[in-house]
Amino acid sequence: MLKKLERIYDERIIKWFYILLPIVEVITTYMVINVNTSITVGMIYKTLFLLYGIIYLLFIDKVNKGTNYILLGIFAISIVFNFLITMDTFTLKAIMAKVVLISKYICFPIALMFLHKYNINGNKVGLKTLVYSSMLYATVMVIAKITGTELPTYASNPEWGHTGWFYSGNEISALMAMFYPITIYFCSKYNTLVMKYALVVVTYGLLFIGTKTSFVAVVITIMSIFIFETILYFMKKEELSKKMIFTSFILLLIVIITSPYSPSMKFIVDRLEKAKSDVYVETGNEDDKLVYKTFVFNGREDFIEYQAHQYKKAPLGERIFGMPDYKRIRNEDGLQGVVERDLYDILFTYGIFGFIVYFTPMVIISIEFAKKLFTNFKKECNEKNFVMGISICLSLGISYIAGHVLLAPTVALFLSVIFSKLNYLEELDIKKIDEKKMIIYMPKLSTGGMEMALINFLNISILRKKYDITLILGYCTDKELTSKLPKNIKVRLMCNGKWNKIGKIKASIKYIIEFINSIFLRYDISICYSYHHSVLSKLSRIASPNNIMFMHTDLLNSRNEEERNSLIKKVKFYKFKAIVCVSESAKSSLEKLMPNYKGKMFVANNYIDGEKILSLSKEIIDDFEKEGNEILFVNVSRHFEKAKKISRIIEASDKLIKDGYKFKVLLIGSGEDTSLYKNMIEERNLNDIVILKGNQINPYKYIKACDCLIVSSEFEGYGIVIDEARILNIPVISTDVADAKSILESGFGFLTNSNNSEGIYIAMKEFLNNGYELKYKFDYKKFNKKIDNTLLNVCNYCESSDD
Repeated sequence: MLKKLERIYDERIIKWFYILLPIVEVITTYMVINVNTSITVGMIYKTLFLLYGIIYLLFIDKVNKGTNYILLGIFAISIVFNFLITMDTFTLKAIMAKVVLISKYICFPIALMFLHKYNINGNKVGLKTLVYSSMLYATVMVIAKITGTELPTYASNPEWGHTGWFYSGNEISALMAMFYPITIYFCSKYNTLVMKYALVVVTYGLLFIGTKTSFVAVVITIMSIFIFETILYFMKKEELSKKMIFTSFILLLIVIITSPYSPSMKFIVDRLEKAKSDVYVETGNEDDKLVYKTFVFNGREDFIEYQAHQYKKAPLGERIFGMPDYKRIRNEDGLQGVVERDLYDILFTYGIFGFIVYFTPMVIISIEFAKKLFTNFKKECNEKNFVMGISICLSLGISYIAGHVLLAPTVALFLSVIFSKLNYLEELDIKKIDEKKMIIYMPKLSTGGMEMALINFLNISILRKKYDITLILGYCTDKELTSKLPKNIKVRLMCNGKWNKIGKIKASIKYIIEFINSIFLRYDISICYSYHHSVLSKLSRIASPNNIMFMHTDLLNSRNEEERNSLIKKVKFYKFKAIVCVSESAKSSLEKLMPNYKGKMFVANNYIDGEKILSLSKEIIDDFEKEGNEILFVNVSRHFEKAKKISRIIEASDKLIKDGYKFKVLLIGSGEDTSLYKNMIEERNLNDIVILKGNQINPYKYIKACDCLIVSSEFEGYGIVIDEARILNIPVISTDVADAKSILESGFGFLTNSNNSEGIYIAMKEFLNNGYELKYKFDYKKFNKKIDNTLLNVCNYCESSDD
């Protein structure tokens, strides 16, 4: 029996129940107007759904069965005591009226309990279902208007608006107000024709219902989304935020243009004038506060005053379980009525006990969501939760001011869906809730060594699987480089255009915004990938207490004492939780400069994308051809003489040519000193020997085509090109920089006997005379795995350390 019951709790059944509700409401309206019956299709339809939910809570939901029994049991006690205490006559008509009131009372909490448990048990009743329902409601209104069969919202003034083929203007306006933020969200997210249509017709419905509620809801929704999404966009730079800003802005323009002609505005203007007139007649003056009160509450405050007076005089039992019917206001049929402000109606009708029981499921879910929000604020502060929040706030606000929400079964059923989704992440395009966030700051993206190291870091590092990564870039010298970045990281570019004065001003403004973002949007790990950028250094320290600096150079040998002290003071290395040096020599130098910081320094070489290098090396070179058995040397580096000392290669080559050796040297790269090298080559008449090839998107095909790589640098952070040559089984000649000595002496090439042109000359001559046979094959996978382990240890150290 239980197995058969479980089969009927299919997500599609619940979704279709909600999608068909507008059709059921149309039939119900017809019955109310044309058939003399107190039992309608809508009542039966919604009652069956509540029974459906109760059965699930009692028999199907095994995980929460104990809690469900307790809550439903308390509910039953509340209803029984209320029934016994509040009934003053037990005629069939009075009993039926009481049953109808109780069914309205239990609708929201029972539906909310059911859907909440149903969702957290792994099922899906999505918000998109509500968009389809709202589209049907609004479409019915449009068809009714086109055919001239619409029902006026106010019988006394048809020009004030219409409800289509729905009976209650208050309920339909509350429904449409509730749907509106969610419709805007899905229209922006999916941008399909169906969603655009839904947004258009729902906007029409809200503007043409003609109630204060509908018009105010439109304005509040649009303005709230526009402001929130603008802030969120500057914080996260997500495409959805941009779309929602645009959508809300267009809607705002539409409302501004059409509102003077909308029934809602006509009604508001007329009601405001009437409120002023009524207050003047009653008091003899125009009391603004009293006018506002009369305008907002439409006289309901008088009913509340009467009921509150009765409630205060009532015995304790009546105040706990609800006032008898004879003490409550009467409707036109002489039966107990409502004051049309839901919170008061629940309190007066069902007492303090009934009031607490009614809101218990809502409070439980709200507390659960609040915990989730505060513990995972960065993830939970998103578009979907915000539009749900607007819908809920609008619904509760309307419930307090105008009623017809919590005690209107149809509205309550839809509200229960939204509330139940607060603790469910089904439709959000985000990663698992336990995934941590990392932000990386880099001044630019270019073909430089540090930049290419970052690209490899983002593509290869195990950290990309452990963290949700955001990359902040100042600018990009070549937009094609961004295509090399993995698709699953968020990239925020401070300057989209040229890096000129205007671009720098734009970037400065965005960096200021990033400072503000960093204060409110904290990350689990922040990395300053550039060791010489003071602004990015500051940003990374603000963004997370677990901040890491990457040191890409040998600071002791790359700068004089004054420059070193200035850099350390400007960037404030000592304020970082950890520093990752890309070579042992870089770490050794930094330890000498910052002896008190020793325990916080780690060595992690730059990653090597071996598969990519091997693949690209197979490309055919179409702008150069090797002649016979001539020896080809290659240098790949930025043309910056102070660091790279390419002049050494040119001088050594000149000397070797004079010695009678035959060879060629390819210089791959460019920079501020390219013209210097070009002049040196021309002065020595080496144009056919030392060949400038400029920057190359694929330098690996040149390295593979050559016989030996030369590194002539005065200093290096690590010298990633050495590893690239090792992957391609190309011997290396290098000066004693970074970790070159340990690498080459292990069997990968020659280390020069001095860091000058003479040392390069001797090493090149040795290679030309005897060549070089590599001792073993380089295992780049094992190399990268070691880096992974180091970086994981660094992140764990930062997150577990208190200092």
